[in-house]
Amino acid sequence: MRLALFDLDDTLLDGDCSDRWNLWMFEQGWISNAETFLARAEQMQQAYHAGQLKLEEYLTMTLAPLKNRLVTDVEKEVERFVATHIQPRIFAQALACLAAHRQAGDTLVLISASSRHLVAPIANMLGIAHVLAVDLSIDKEAEKARYTGESEGIFSYRGGKVLRLQ
Repeated sequence: MRLALFDLDDTLLDGDCSDRWNLWMFEQGWISNAETFLARAEQMQQAYHAGQLKLEEYLTMTLAPLKNRLVTDVEKEVERFVATHIQPRIFAQALACLAAHRQAGDTLVLISASSRHLVAPIANMLGIAHVLAVDLSIDKEAEKARYTGESEGIFSYRGGKVLRLQ
């Protein structure tokens, strides 16, 4: 079996899905102190591109708006988000590349430092069955599953991508 590994942000997608999601959460009114949140998110994006981001800090901030939200409610919002804000930003060349790998019989894998709640639906839209992304903690003890606002496991970020793939 041959693997074809793909990154998502600024590779298959024109932009960063987490950055776009932050704006979406702002538009939906999910973020209190929105001006401070968006300014800090921008600083962290710059740190990411400079190779200096502390992903734990970024996740603490950007997952906070999900805390106590029903997983099913967030999934509905992500579905709308992907259809309206992500699908139009997929590079045509990316679709052609994915198709060529499928035609060759390769197993497609999407590895991203973004959160699974975003990456998995995008991968599904692209026809990629295998996803490695930052896993989110879900409280399954509640009457209905809710996000805790935290992450869990090994981050698929930097060397963590290799560890997760292995």
